[in-house]
Amino acid sequence: HEWKQNKMDGLPKLTRSILSRTGFFQTRQSLRGPAERVQTGVVRVNCMDCLDRTNHIQFRVGLGALEEQLYSMSLLPEPVLDFHSQ
Repeated sequence: HEWKQNKMDGLPKLTRSILSRTGFFQTRQSLRGPAERVQTGVVRVNCMDCLDRTNHIQFRVGLGALEEQLYSMSLLPEPVLDFHSQ
């Protein structure tokens, strides 16, 4: 289990790397307003031996995108969500 945990500890860095390459869509006015940011790629995850790992990695990438979106809208002081907060 230690090996698995060490591999999973690297996911935040991997997520930031992915998001820096793919970006995300953002507009502040409305859906018809000009885009301030555009998404330039997609992420595909396929872990050959474990669906749980695939799902976990997809979740972490989606979470990272949400954190960045909320931060860019000034709804978070930093791009980090704390699941243990009240």
